[in-house]
Amino acid sequence: MAITTAYQYRVPGQPATNRRGAQPHYATRAAIERSGHAPLLDTALELDESLLDANGFARLDYLTYRIHVRHGAYAGWTASDGAPADARLQLMAGDYDARLTARVFNPAAEAVRCLQIVGANQRAGGDLWVRLDEWPELARFPAVPVDAGLVINGRRLSEPGELTAPGLAE
Repeated sequence: MAITTAYQYRVPGQPATNRRGAQPHYATRAAIERSGHAPLLDTALELDESLLDANGFARLDYLTYRIHVRHGAYAGWTASDGAPADARLQLMAGDYDARLTARVFNPAAEAVRCLQIVGANQRAGGDLWVRLDEWPELARFPAVPVDAGLVINGRRLSEPGELTAPGLAE
């Protein structure tokens, strides 16, 4: 595991909110400069190179969000090999880690964008996958309206082990 330094950067034509706003953009300094963007040098972050794509940009699906679910407003799906398998369960109120991901629910169809809620299967343990296409207020996650049933309380780059641990990959 090689560690490298990544920085946030400003995207031309977009407001500066990406510096400390809802969705930061991280990349190596070389990748940022190759793309014509300006690195924000005071945002240095040490991270494992496995969290970068081939061009040196951090993959957005490698971010882990800390969310608070206000009430049982959402339902998600259990793992296909879990207990119960492929069951739709209510997402209980509470604090969770969540990751943007994609999951195939029907082998004859494309993968669907989901929010993987870590540890939310309170029946048997494990995660729940909330389909973003089922909940209009979550369709643009992490940009959620203030009246949504969940609040984002923070974000961080995921550790490589979190993304490859058994039961996390679908």
